[in-house]
Amino acid sequence: MVLSNYGAERTDAATSLNAKEMQQAYEIRAVLEEVGGRAAARALKGNTAALRRGLDSMRAAFFRRDLDSFVEHDIAFHRNILLASQNAVLLRVWDSLAVDLRIRALIGKISGDFPELVESHRPIVDALDKGLGREAGLLLRNHVETVLEFLKKSESDSEFHKILRNDLEDAKEVH
Repeated sequence: MVLSNYGAERTDAATSLNAKEMQQAYEIRAVLEEVGGRAAARALKGNTAALRRGLDSMRAAFFRRDLDSFVEHDIAFHRNILLASQNAVLLRVWDSLAVDLRIRALIGKISGDFPELVESHRPIVDALDKGLGREAGLLLRNHVETVLEFLKKSESDSEFHKILRNDLEDAKEVH
């Protein structure tokens, strides 16, 4: 019994650490994308056809409930903005966060919030198309922070269900 509890504690600690690391990575990502959006606006002013196609592809993937395709298009969307910023260091730091792996790890947890998530890309494209760097940067930051809030909510709901499950198991032992 003690070994079993020890293993559960280690698993809980690892899950907590992973959740905390994911949150920290998304906080950093939000700042990086804000900087990238501000810088990319100059290059993308009047030149957002590829981003609009990417958004259309995300919508289509959402409609098909194809999470893999959605993730691919979402990553390409954000990476293309960072590429347009022409800041190689920024892109390397963003890549070092393993954004693609992190998105894949959490997408199932936040899929209920897909409609809002998908459509939050549209104002970003609109701001970039107008060359509004400050606005685009803030929208990107807000977009990533919104994903982080969905993640926190998901983790909170998960924790609530885990506590409830443990309470039910304890109640079974009493009977």
